[in-house]
Amino acid sequence: MNEGDVIKIMALGAEAALKLAGPPLIAALVVGVAMSIFQAVFQVNDQSLPMVPKFLAIGGVLIAQAAWSLKVMSELVQELHRMLPGLLG
Repeated sequence: MNEGDVIKIMALGAEAALKLAGPPLIAALVVGVAMSIFQAVFQVNDQSLPMVPKFLAIGGVLIAQAAWSLKVMSELVQELHRMLPGLLG
């Protein structure tokens, strides 16, 4: 195992992490901005108000992308298994 192999493994892991974390984070961002605009328009100063819609949005996105997430993780593990003989030998 050399530096190139380590860099490739780290790149594969980072790519998978970004693919899996991106949609829930974008959903939280969109809902957070929408709730902030709502609070500004109606002059509501409650800090806990945006939390429930954010949780619901993130949960919905996680449920909606469950099959796709499993596919992404499966592809990562398969790629690591393909690389394993070259890393050990």
